[in-house]
Amino acid sequence: MYVKSKVSSKSQITLPKKLREALGIIPGDEIIFEKTDDKIILKVEKQTDPVDALVGLVEEVITEKELRAEAADRMLKKKLGLE
Repeated sequence: MYVKSKVSSKSQITLPKKLREALGIIPGDEIIFEKTDDKIILKVEKQTDPVDALVGLVEEVITEKELRAEAADRMLKKKLGLE
């Protein structure tokens, strides 16, 4: 499999989804970088602690303000017959 990723201005890389899925990489797993002469080898170290495995699984946290705004929007749509 050949996949490509660009180094960001903060020297970070993103593991492409295709690669993450093929290797079963989930949030909380650790990636080990091993440098050889002219290559970098990446190895996946799966988390064994179930609590650590949960770290990073929440992609979006909705604030109370956003939750109230969504509820108000739904109520208004219902009153106007748009729902």
